[in-house]
Amino acid sequence: MTSASVRAVIVDDEPAARDVVRTMLAEHERIAVVGEATNGSDAEAVIRHLRPDLVFLDVQMPDRDGFGVLEALGSDVPRGIIFVTAHDEHAIRAFEVHALDYVLKPFGRQRFVDAVHRALERLSALDALSMQRTLASMAEDRRAGHRPAAELATVAVESLPDGPAASGLKRLAVRSASKVTLLDVESIDWIEADGDYAR
Repeated sequence: MTSASVRAVIVDDEPAARDVVRTMLAEHERIAVVGEATNGSDAEAVIRHLRPDLVFLDVQMPDRDGFGVLEALGSDVPRGIIFVTAHDEHAIRAFEVHALDYVLKPFGRQRFVDAVHRALERLSALDALSMQRTLASMAEDRRAGHRPAAELATVAVESLPDGPAASGLKRLAVRSASKVTLLDVESIDWIEADGDYAR
């Protein structure tokens, strides 16, 4: 990951709590705070629109709690979730939804720094794993005599007589949150552009 390559969103109904998180994140040059939300409904909208890598998420908010936000997001849950809350009774549930960390308010600077460093390491590991799986799939396709999935972007669809399958492309790697899924090209009905992403 390069400088400021991790995009973060802060979700908390307390302005002072958002200020503390934002101030502490300013010390981490690899993280750029790209948005904030003050309640669960806004959090869902902001996360869907901005598609951050990392979310600092409060548990209890007026309209929908942090777990409700994750449930509403479904497959759009970001790769990294750090709960930042004053309520310790939700810690087990947080890790059941694969949170990277659970930081209790009020927290000290070192506790927050440790959580951020662990999150950055985990996101880097997920990126490396995703790349490893993609390269393994490409190598498998090449061994089988197929063109690699990475050439998908270089093939003009109009030039293919019978669609993508005619190019020899059999599978496409698709990342959703921290999971990479290999899809058979023939099973894809449509792909739609959604900003910098595809749906």
